[in-house]
Amino acid sequence: MSPFQKVVPGRKRRTGFPQGGIMSKIIKGLTIFAFLGLLGAAPALCGERPTPQDLAKADEHKQLAFRYEDKGDLQNALREYMTALEYNPYDADLLFDLGVACLRMQFHDDAAAAFERVVKLNKDDTEAYNLLGLAYRGAGRKADAEKAWKKSLDIDPNQVAPKKFLDELKTQP
Repeated sequence: MSPFQKVVPGRKRRTGFPQGGIMSKIIKGLTIFAFLGLLGAAPALCGERPTPQDLAKADEHKQLAFRYEDKGDLQNALREYMTALEYNPYDADLLFDLGVACLRMQFHDDAAAAFERVVKLNKDDTEAYNLLGLAYRGAGRKADAEKAWKKSLDIDPNQVAPKKFLDELKTQP
């Protein structure tokens, strides 16, 4: 298990934020952002749920993405996450993992787009709201970050992290 992986009951989620080259980040970020925009339209365009074969293919690519992430190869991990989402655009956990990988590469807008989809699919996912807030903050969208963290606290007021994030946000200029 990688040092960036955090296990949550019922699913594996990855966290951590290594650095990379700025130009590759910009190019990859624009590609991911465009891809996520297409995913938002995918359900309306096809109107179908994934077949068992699609789900199996999505899982294959998701496992490849995990292996790439464990090796620190985030660009190939992102590629595999996006390929997996072509087979199953409804997988909130897969979107979550893509969002975390985007955060790790500091693609804040792309991460926000992924986490926005996650919270549409799982309205009570506090962890997704917390990371959505981090993505918004990284993208300079402080008001949206505050809303995301407050929504997370509305769902579970006993959390420490969003309270800390909100306090930090208040002290920032």
